Amino acid sequence: MIASPTDWPAADRELILDSMLAGRAYTYAASLCEVAEHRFAGSPGDRAAATYARSTMAVIGLANIQAEPFPITAWQRGRTELVMLAPQRRRLDALALVYTPSCVIEGELVDVGYGTEEEFAAAGEAVNGRLVLVRSDSPPALRRKMYRGEKALQARSHGAAGLVIANAAMGQLTLAGSLGFSGDSILPAVSVSCETGEAMRRRLRADGAVRLRLEMKHATRPETTHNVVGDLPGRLWPERYLLVAAHYDSHDLCAGARDDAGGLGITLEIARLLAGIPGGVGRTVRFIAFGAEELALLGSEAYAATHEAELDAYDLLLDLDCAGRPGPKDFCVHNWPTLRELLKSSSEHIADLGYADSSPSTHMDHFQFYLRGVPTATLAGTTRSGPDPKDAYHHTTADTLDKLNAEDLQAEALRAARGILRLSWAWPWPAVRRSTAEVRQLLQTTGLKTNLAAEGRFPFGT
Repeated sequence: MIASPTDWPAADRELILDSMLAGRAYTYAASLCEVAEHRFAGSPGDRAAATYARSTMAVIGLANIQAEPFPITAWQRGRTELVMLAPQRRRLDALALVYTPSCVIEGELVDVGYGTEEEFAAAGEAVNGRLVLVRSDSPPALRRKMYRGEKALQARSHGAAGLVIANAAMGQLTLAGSLGFSGDSILPAVSVSCETGEAMRRRLRADGAVRLRLEMKHATRPETTHNVVGDLPGRLWPERYLLVAAHYDSHDLCAGARDDAGGLGITLEIARLLAGIPGGVGRTVRFIAFGAEELALLGSEAYAATHEAELDAYDLLLDLDCAGRPGPKDFCVHNWPTLRELLKSSSEHIADLGYADSSPSTHMDHFQFYLRGVPTATLAGTTRSGPDPKDAYHHTTADTLDKLNAEDLQAEALRAARGILRLSWAWPWPAVRRSTAEVRQLLQTTGLKTNLAAEGRFPFGT
């Protein structure tokens, strides 16, 4: 049921006209990318980006704008050198993964495929004390996604001296990424391009052995970064909240246009569009620019912990990480079928917005809220959208502004704004925050417990 006095056709016309004549989603994203060369947590670019998010929220007219500080262990990239010593001497492209320790390692290379537990077990003692080569992607038959942290933990538990992760995507692209979720050093680890990985595998097949030398020097230091928050107060239920969020940080070697300047641009544009609606919003809509997402979701973890006392008032968090891909979208709620039905009934006239219910991503900011029982959602590509080849540039130096399309970002902002406006006036709300016991059971039944346990981050006991 929609409790709003709003004339929906009139509200839609206003939103659509404003979006067409004054849309700023791409402008916001481009400005964020131009604030600094990168926005790595703890860097000057990170601080400049937080300032930009705060000042833009003020221009839009949001209330209660805050830059909420939280501590991090900042990682400073230094020197990385990977050299093939035998069977031929050759310097290899390599990129240190975030939080990898300094090291000097010389040893034999062992190919362990995708880096699954079964592959490491099959390799046996051959892994001990050696450098391990794995692919960046997941085995097709696994039916879940393997992330680099799981591969690193497997390598460490089997006694590897270091880890080399080869990108599965072609194009001489080397993947950036954080090594794990603890902020601690797991083991020395670098990524290499798909082509470099294949070259090493060819030498292993042809010569039977490859010897490498890996030398790295990096540093860590205590730092402070921020989550930036602003509210659009609700007219009828100001004490209830819908959250719309995206992270503003990027890795230190890329502009992070797709990940996640586009998402923050869409978030700010949703705020601008809704702030101009004469009838306002029913619930308070809170807009959040999370910091340090690329450092294992530290910003959303800090926010959820700081705001623990008000989590019961959060009716939904919409996470716009990597949003703005082309094509229609599904408003995808995470294991809340009652919310899917609400979306379907309240937003049926938004032609390019579908409705779905699936499990969350364990590697996006919304997961910190999902673990605390708060309803969460994302905008996910539908089967009508098809794959986007630009996804290959994720976490690489090629994630630049030319990968964003202004029309796609604006369309995403408009469809999300129309959906959020309707949800803000929906009553009664068909979802209540889950208890810890209910969340734990849900992790078991959905299979997410397996992913978390494999990465050493299951939050409810062993």
